[in-house]
Amino acid sequence: MTRKNALYTLYRGDLFIDVGTLSELSRRQNISEHTLLFEATPTYAARTKYENSLRVYRLDSLEP
Repeated sequence: MTRKNALYTLYRGDLFIDVGTLSELSRRQNISEHTLLFEATPTYAARTKYENSLRVYRLDSLEP
């Protein structure tokens, strides 16, 4: 699954916000795809506090 077609979820702390591809999330949340990709990195997680930061997680496919 390519990065463009992968599904991602958005959370703010423990609160679920949205799910979709990068382009869908970018459009609905008015955040650039580049920013969403950065927020999915371990570097972003290390620089921010968990409670109030936007977290992006990639959902891996269970298909072979």
